[in-house]
Amino acid sequence: MNKSRALAAAFQFRTSPSSTDHLQRVQGVSRYHSNGDEDGTTLSSTDSAGSALYVNHPIATLLLCEGNLFLAIGDVICLKVHSKHTDHVSISLLNEPHAVQVTYQLLRLIPAPADNAGSPNPRWQASGLVSGLARTVAGLLVLPINPNLTGTPNGTPAFTFEGEQLLSLAMALNERIALSHASRSDVPKIAPDVQYPYRNNLGHACFLAEYTQDDDDSASLRHDLKFCPLCKHPPTSFDSYSGVQIITHLSVYQLYDPRTSRHDFPEEPCGLCSGGPNNCKIFLVKPSHGSKGTFQVDPHRSTCPRRFQTFHYASAARSTEFSPCTNVPLICKLCGPEKPAVWRYNYHHHLRTTHPLAHLEEFCAGFEVSDAEHEAMGLLRLDASPVPHGASP
Repeated sequence: MNKSRALAAAFQFRTSPSSTDHLQRVQGVSRYHSNGDEDGTTLSSTDSAGSALYVNHPIATLLLCEGNLFLAIGDVICLKVHSKHTDHVSISLLNEPHAVQVTYQLLRLIPAPADNAGSPNPRWQASGLVSGLARTVAGLLVLPINPNLTGTPNGTPAFTFEGEQLLSLAMALNERIALSHASRSDVPKIAPDVQYPYRNNLGHACFLAEYTQDDDDSASLRHDLKFCPLCKHPPTSFDSYSGVQIITHLSVYQLYDPRTSRHDFPEEPCGLCSGGPNNCKIFLVKPSHGSKGTFQVDPHRSTCPRRFQTFHYASAARSTEFSPCTNVPLICKLCGPEKPAVWRYNYHHHLRTTHPLAHLEEFCAGFEVSDAEHEAMGLLRLDASPVPHGASP
């Protein structure tokens, strides 16, 4: 269980607005233990909320202020799934269009005190709620976060953020708009004041989520992601495809399209976009909610243009009669979790080229693609004909 969920459970019967203030609610809660360091006391939880967002959980989102998108950190006070109230929602469901609505109160952020007088400090800390300001936003425009809690000079705990982390959140949310069904018009508006946008010690507004492409390029990218990059005349539309169906479709190409043997085709194509490993990297994260936790794509570190495409990892990794493909990203036993994941269909090639001295039988154990799966994928090729007519296996 995440620290925010523990607080939610402890205060689940309180209905007054004041019960949503993390900074006061956390005081005296024994679930958190202290880790002393030279900057003060860091409070942390022994568990994690795993793959769900709960009421009273902190989030990152965007607000539109004078025509510009800025990062906003909020405290969830209400969740609705298909217009019905709930106390939690799965992370994967947040990415479904029109499924989830999140109401939150805006948290005020201020620059953290400098460690030494006159020295710059890139850290920021929460300083209460922006009074009376609540907004409702689609789940697509929300990223659950789990910030550190650190002690302040007056003895109260506060959420603390590194400036680079906040910038990364702003960019990730901006990319989500560019690559999903959301648009700028879906972002709530706010008038500027002394508390928002967040301002540094010089009074300058911070954490602007600027576009990295112009609107035409963004629209073109959204259009391209709706279609298979390998199909021709006409390309297959992915509009109605689930994440597992997209992976299966592209994996059939990897196994049976003769173009995969050409020098200009990626040797280790991504299962979500068919891009090469130099430009497309997938990182995995495993929620800490017990041994049953499954991997998820980490959208903050991954660079795949389809990194926000959801799929249930455990289901995707299991071959069935109707879904035989098990091409999922794996953590290489030799690279470790800090390196990009390797797709199962690329794993043998990865070991041969990246770890040529590794014993293949030892390190491929459990990651092999069975003959039955190859045969079933071949039948999918014949049934769905994703490979251009006239191509031979």
